[in-house]
Amino acid sequence: MREPESGTAGRYARVTPARSPVPAVAFALLAPFAVAAYLTSATALEAFFCPPSAWKSGTLGSVASLQVGVFLIVLCVAILVIRTSTRIGERKLSPAFALLRTIAKNDYYCSTTMLYSLLVIAAVWINYWQSYYYVEPDGIVVRAGITATPRTTTWGDVKAVEARCAITKTGLEGGLTITLDNGKTIPLRLKTGAVGSAPGDYAPIRAALAGAHYKFSLAPSVTQNACPPELYLVFPAWVFPAWVFPAWGH
Repeated sequence: MREPESGTAGRYARVTPARSPVPAVAFALLAPFAVAAYLTSATALEAFFCPPSAWKSGTLGSVASLQVGVFLIVLCVAILVIRTSTRIGERKLSPAFALLRTIAKNDYYCSTTMLYSLLVIAAVWINYWQSYYYVEPDGIVVRAGITATPRTTTWGDVKAVEARCAITKTGLEGGLTITLDNGKTIPLRLKTGAVGSAPGDYAPIRAALAGAHYKFSLAPSVTQNACPPELYLVFPAWVFPAWVFPAWGH
């Protein structure tokens, strides 16, 4: 009795090799490092523009814009993980995850989404990097984004100074919020000196403001519990002459 012949298609059936899960795992592990590098580089590079004569520098970038960048980084990594994963089949998924799978598995949707996301991430990063200030003996230099040019203001352009304190993870901190004539506010986090002495970075800034006409005020946070002891002593005497309150040293 003859055995039935198997068809050519069955004899030469194409076997699809199993996809390795390594790429998906690698992309998943990449996410925290990408986010950390993104945030660290964006917040640390404002000092790149500061001359050696600058007392202090800081960023004026929007934290919300960085959050948008972080969201897009996570989105790109998720798309790459889904695209290279071997465990995501046609099972019933939530609408959001189903949309991600559709984007990841479609070449056009995937490449378009990744391209525009990377462009937005780069634009946000550059704009944050270009939003900075630095304080010099002659005044304050401010740049408010990639489309703006650096603007130098003299200490005479200062219209208001507010002292503030805060309880942070590293301890008690104090600072000044300087308001310029154009309404721009500059938050300064400054170092303090020893109790009873000229309080570190505050003394030269007070001396630079000596000829300016500005309003000085204390924020509600300036309390004995929230301020470093040396600042709680000198903040209320900011406007006093040095001969009245010699702790300023000027």
